[in-house]
Amino acid sequence: FRSRGLYLDPLVRGNNLSQILFTAVTERALMLGLSEIWTLPRKSSWHAYERFGFYRESDWFSEGMEYGPNCLAKYSLNQRKQN
Repeated sequence: FRSRGLYLDPLVRGNNLSQILFTAVTERALMLGLSEIWTLPRKSSWHAYERFGFYRESDWFSEGMEYGPNCLAKYSLNQRKQN
């Protein structure tokens, strides 16, 4: 399942809204019976992804990315089921 285009206006950042969005994406993927979420987050927003439990699957890259650097990141839904 791909999580794509999550963006929070700077005026509302810091209120755990990213964690609420990640939870909604996770719940939808679980409803579909999927086992993993993947995404290409910007380096500037990595802290929110990492805090939720995403792990980096690649080094940072900018080639082919309009707003890089980005990385490939994944979240295992199997870990979510166990929690």
